[in-house]
Amino acid sequence: MLFLMILGVFRMEVLIRFNTHFLGGYEGDAGLYIWLIKTNLHNLLSEPWFNTKAFYPYTRTLAWSDNYILPSLAVWPFLKLGLSLEASYNSILILANFLNGFITYRLAFVLIGVQLPALFSGMLFMCFSYLGLQLGHPQLQYAFWIPAAIYYLFKYIYRPGWMPALFIGLMTFLCFLCSVYYAVFIALAVPTLLLALLILKPQALTLKSWVRLVAGGLAGLSPLVFFLKPYLDVRNAFGSRTFLEARSFAATAASFFSAPSYNLLYNKSSLWSHAEANLFPGLAVLILTAFACKHMVDTKRLRWRTLSFFFFLIAAGIFSLPWLSHPYCKYVTAACLWGALLSFGLVLFKLGKLETKLGFSIITNRNLIALFLFLSLVTFSISLGPLNNVASGRVSLTPFAFFYYILPGLNSIRAISRIGVLTIFGLVMASAFALQLLMQRRNFCAWFSGLVLFFGLLENYNYIYPVQPADKPPEAFNTLASKSFQNSFNVKKDDALIVLPFTSNLNPDLSVKSWSNFSILNVHYMNWSSDGGLSLVNGYSGQRTWFTDNLPGRLAEFPDALSLKALAGISNLRYILFIPRFAPAEVSKTVLARSQNFSSELIHVLTDDQGAMLFEYAPTTKISSDFKVFVPSFPEGFLHLELMALYQEGSPSLEVPVLISYRPKKEVSTTLALPANGEFNTYSVRTPSDTDRCRPLTVSFKVPTTATVYLRTRRFEALP
Repeated sequence: MLFLMILGVFRMEVLIRFNTHFLGGYEGDAGLYIWLIKTNLHNLLSEPWFNTKAFYPYTRTLAWSDNYILPSLAVWPFLKLGLSLEASYNSILILANFLNGFITYRLAFVLIGVQLPALFSGMLFMCFSYLGLQLGHPQLQYAFWIPAAIYYLFKYIYRPGWMPALFIGLMTFLCFLCSVYYAVFIALAVPTLLLALLILKPQALTLKSWVRLVAGGLAGLSPLVFFLKPYLDVRNAFGSRTFLEARSFAATAASFFSAPSYNLLYNKSSLWSHAEANLFPGLAVLILTAFACKHMVDTKRLRWRTLSFFFFLIAAGIFSLPWLSHPYCKYVTAACLWGALLSFGLVLFKLGKLETKLGFSIITNRNLIALFLFLSLVTFSISLGPLNNVASGRVSLTPFAFFYYILPGLNSIRAISRIGVLTIFGLVMASAFALQLLMQRRNFCAWFSGLVLFFGLLENYNYIYPVQPADKPPEAFNTLASKSFQNSFNVKKDDALIVLPFTSNLNPDLSVKSWSNFSILNVHYMNWSSDGGLSLVNGYSGQRTWFTDNLPGRLAEFPDALSLKALAGISNLRYILFIPRFAPAEVSKTVLARSQNFSSELIHVLTDDQGAMLFEYAPTTKISSDFKVFVPSFPEGFLHLELMALYQEGSPSLEVPVLISYRPKKEVSTTLALPANGEFNTYSVRTPSDTDRCRPLTVSFKVPTTATVYLRTRRFEALP
């Protein structure tokens, strides 16, 4: 109850607007997760596995970011009880915040056995200012799987058995269905803690216990095989995240002293880092952690090893700062990080030896502090990213580069600074032990611990966080979704829709000027069209594609010859919806007038009360050497084509090779016999099954130079 009361204070603004506003917002990344709930509830089992109705004709698109399957299923009962989507969404997100604190509290209480320090750790992690800043990234609110997995790890260490081992794997799997980031972090945290335990107490687990732990963990993780394949397909298709991306989103030492811009006490420090790395947990946590560290090494025999550790750690922190940008500074940082890890490992080894000599065979509080500090150190080292710009020919020698190649999934993570959540978790746990030690002192006032807790919460209070109502869609979206419209126009389930403009502003080279604006518009389109049943070409997620990079520029002057030729290359595209308020005024004012120049293929259906214009698109395209049709690659199916060759005297039939490219330097060819009689003929071409299952197939035609061929129908029909 106390956790709920504290959380109520921190989330008071959304509680007042619980039924009408979304916690975390409705635009950009926040809106993407609202759409994920909708698509998972409506299409997860009705569409081919991990396909969605957005991003057409790309496939496996649910694996382009977090799949968010488990939160979507959790929302379903609330909707069935009659709650609005806003209230259902908010309930699940607030429940995740609560579990962040409560499970951390349970872990601390099991390890420490004292109520107040456990409450301190739970409440501080629940109200961590960084997580409050990231409410617009709802997947980051599901951090409770980390303490849950670690809880079962310690349960196994104290009493090895199949069930705790099984639950470690199961927690990781369930985390994967909420946040892929955190699932990867758990896969790092558990071995890191076990490595520290192995250095400290090699005898803590027998060989049989190690085997049981691995076997049980893999058994609990085994359901992942049904969900992992699409992610592997995406990585094979688009490649791993580059070091450049990780470097752009990495933390520095200053990040752990930088609070969010909406933090009540420390908002000025937000300038010391970027928004993905405002990771300051507050002075209360840092001071208590320092006290815990002092207690861990409070013996002369560890003094020099401890001093060497702090020397390397402080040096790494200083040389990681962004204003020390020379490449040699980054090499020094990397060397110091490895030095800090090695020297702390030696501290662990020596501490274990000393305790063995003193007859301590059990895992002591010093050991537990050491385990969590080692976890914080490892994740801090990784959060700094590759440091050097590898693209310019320099080498990255950091711990991040090491784990990038050996830890499954880490090479798919862009915002590597987010692993700092695990760093802070380790510090929060260590600080709870410190508070427990202080409470044992005779001169310690009982009320002081409550004051420390209050101060720690105050330090993490954000006075503003995103709360936003849903934007009302233009009426044209409701018309498209209506049964009367779909029956009147004989709308098919595989018809596709594109909404324009993709973005409000372009650079002179026709590239996207603002990806923030791109994300806001396209996430709006995804949510507005989610009930219509049509496939949507638009989409925004963590994966950049050829479409997102090229279509905005090619469609900037819609409707013109260039834009209509680009649209003709999208199979199954039947409807185009243009929303003037998102486009430059000089373009939007003339759209309807210019569409009359293409009235044979661009049919104006309606203009709604907000000025949104809906067109039915029925192109007849003259095939050229550079013309391609984009077709979904998964599942396999048939591409139905209508081709017509103009009459040629003395040449009653043409041979038209159809080339289907499905990966670099891979293609299949089918030759069509096309009568040169000026009439349209229908053909069906089977698409190949050996594809990358993510990027669309590209279909091109080799037309004899003396012939003129037109394409009308280009409909893809997936096999059931």
